[in-house]
Amino acid sequence: MYSRVLLVGMRCEFSRIVLEALLTAHIPVVGMIIPPHRSYTAAFLQLNSNANLLPLWPADVVNVAHAAQVPVWEVNRLRAPETLAWFEALQPEVLACACFPRRLPQEWLARLKVGGLNLHPALLPAYRGPAPLFWQFRNGEVKTGVTLHVLEERLDTGPIVAQAAVPLTDGVSEAEAERLMAYSGAQLLIQALKQAEWPRRPQPTVGVSYAPHPTDEDLVIPTQWPARRAFNFARGAEERGPLMIDMGVQRLVVKRALSFAEDVTLNADPQTSHNVIQVRFNPGRVSFQRA
Repeated sequence: MYSRVLLVGMRCEFSRIVLEALLTAHIPVVGMIIPPHRSYTAAFLQLNSNANLLPLWPADVVNVAHAAQVPVWEVNRLRAPETLAWFEALQPEVLACACFPRRLPQEWLARLKVGGLNLHPALLPAYRGPAPLFWQFRNGEVKTGVTLHVLEERLDTGPIVAQAAVPLTDGVSEAEAERLMAYSGAQLLIQALKQAEWPRRPQPTVGVSYAPHPTDEDLVIPTQWPARRAFNFARGAEERGPLMIDMGVQRLVVKRALSFAEDVTLNADPQTSHNVIQVRFNPGRVSFQRA
């Protein structure tokens, strides 16, 4: 087992779940790096146990780290000379990345004694990029999972160490899917950190796709989709903002998908009852809460 593991993440459920799993497995986490949540000029800043300026709950990743005596740093300028000197002084053997929103510089990777590992919530090489879960929901994927891969300077391209299938049930939210990915991915990471050498296989050159940050237009749901796909996308994307149904001549703003049926035929016009509207898809129908 490696003796100096540095975790890189952010204030989110994915990072918290991975950190808790590492601590439970007695992986020696020497520190955690997160992005800053406020603007300042310093290259990096160590947080102390009473320095949280956000309204946090006990399970926040920073509180979890401090409860385990794991120091936490906010890093503002990744390539600043003082940041690189501080990073080198930490002497990390392995850098484990779990939901960090910035590309890690080669200067960091070159200073690792062993190397870096990243957890990505998709079955690479599909859905490289910052929003893999969103695009898996949008494309109606039924086969999905999490990948542990070696960190390289190019985003999400490093050799695959391990993968695990993560089935997503109908109606799962993006937050729920992220938690499932984190639990499965954490176990892959723990297994790798207990190995003297990591198995590595190059990512396939076929099946490569990219998952960029979605735009407002990407939240539009066409009625040509099957009802199941429309329902699952609406549930998966609802936390990102108002959803719109493309009715052809107009767009209908909805708040939440409530249910779907694949074997029900409706008239082309939406049917409204109280605060619920039913929309015909191809095939089937989806019931939505009106915005």
